[in-house]
Amino acid sequence: MEDIISSMMSYKYSSEIYEPLTLTQETDFRSLIQCERDHVWLNLCQSDTAIIEEIGGQLDVHELVMSNIFHLSQQPKIEDFEDYCYLTCKIVHVNTDDSAQLEHEQISMLIFKNALICIHEYPS
Repeated sequence: MEDIISSMMSYKYSSEIYEPLTLTQETDFRSLIQCERDHVWLNLCQSDTAIIEEIGGQLDVHELVMSNIFHLSQQPKIEDFEDYCYLTCKIVHVNTDDSAQLEHEQISMLIFKNALICIHEYPS
């Protein structure tokens, strides 16, 4: 299997460390998320489909949540599950090209005890 690497930066940190993470389909997300002494911020782009699906499988993310992550017409909402909370919202930013137009994108977040997983519609 070809190793797919996330296109965005993610980090693991605690009072002793701050280190970037390289995420692939081979990453043990369950161990990464459940480490009590560290905090984790996984920052992904929706185009990192294989990695997102792997995270969903390893962390038992509900199939409807996984579906919501990939469907960009979601209304802002929060759903509470036993091990995590799912949040989706829209953010607005100014286009950096000469038009300076406002654009919006969907951000989905999975919030665990020691981890935040952000899934952006576009790389940022």
